[in-house]
Amino acid sequence: MKKKTSLLLIVAFIIMINLVGCSKVEDRVIMTINDQEVMESEVVLYLSQIKTTYEYSFGSTDIWEIEIDGVTLEEFVIEEVKDIIIEAKISGYKAEEYNITLTEEEIKEINENVEIYMAMLSDKEKKIGVDRELVNQVFIQEEITRKVYEYVTEDFQVDEQLLEEYLNEDVDYLEVMDIVPEEYAKSVKVQMLTFPIINTDDSGEITVLDEEEKEELESLTKDILEEVKNGASFADIAADNEEEIIFEDLQIYKYQTTYFPEELINSIYDLKENEISDIIETSAGYTIVLVEEFLDATEEEIEEVADYKNQVEEDAISVYVEQQKITYFYELMDDWRKEFTIEINEEIWDEITIQ
Repeated sequence: MKKKTSLLLIVAFIIMINLVGCSKVEDRVIMTINDQEVMESEVVLYLSQIKTTYEYSFGSTDIWEIEIDGVTLEEFVIEEVKDIIIEAKISGYKAEEYNITLTEEEIKEINENVEIYMAMLSDKEKKIGVDRELVNQVFIQEEITRKVYEYVTEDFQVDEQLLEEYLNEDVDYLEVMDIVPEEYAKSVKVQMLTFPIINTDDSGEITVLDEEEKEELESLTKDILEEVKNGASFADIAADNEEEIIFEDLQIYKYQTTYFPEELINSIYDLKENEISDIIETSAGYTIVLVEEFLDATEEEIEEVADYKNQVEEDAISVYVEQQKITYFYELMDDWRKEFTIEINEEIWDEITIQ
């Protein structure tokens, strides 16, 4: 009997310890906006979302002490969350004013996202009292803020002169706009011998030749160049030197600087048909090229390049317009703030951490 009683006491003690460890902390009012109270748990929820996003983007959890303009990333994000919450609450009031509501489809999607989030709730969120109701409320706030933004910026018009000035300062954009599709889409058929100075073995390990090995490879390249200029076949040469040489039979487009070094593309287009290049040196190694045939662009290829130009132009304009819309929205938000009484409990706010 004594043994049974002792066992029950031990079990009870363990349960009590676990309950103490999981007990909730007090959820305090940290902010009021007009008649709306914002609880500490809501701040923790917003911070948890941002924490996950930042750590995923940086690929590390050890980022919060990084300094930005004299403040840590943690301090910066906490202040950002303060503004995000104020803007969300004000947007809620404005949504009522503009008669903005959520559709059934939007509500359904929010409910699904709430379920997903609840399954990943952190211990910190649980302790402060983050529950399904709060998560649902915050997700609705975020969607309402987005809809208010879309509503007030729907008829926004950019200054065309400022847009033109912006585009004319974008070097990459101007470079694409200078493209002539009929020329840009031309291609060339080549045979290519590449002598790489960077190699990857079957296990994925990367090795770079040292200076002595590079000199030996360059000497081999010079010998091979002499052989092919005397009529030796590119394919046969590669077959005899499988460990040192990569052979490729390719059709290369003039715009393929994403896949091939620009100096290689330029050297190829400086050649004539049936001409063999000298040694072309790039960051990847040494290359010898035989130009077989230059090909004019097909109608389909010309159209693809023209579509690419149009897409780049649309994207550049879209980025600028969105930037201006955001600026306009925050100017409105600054004006709206003046209509509201915002009180922050600085003592509690100073206790907030993201960790």
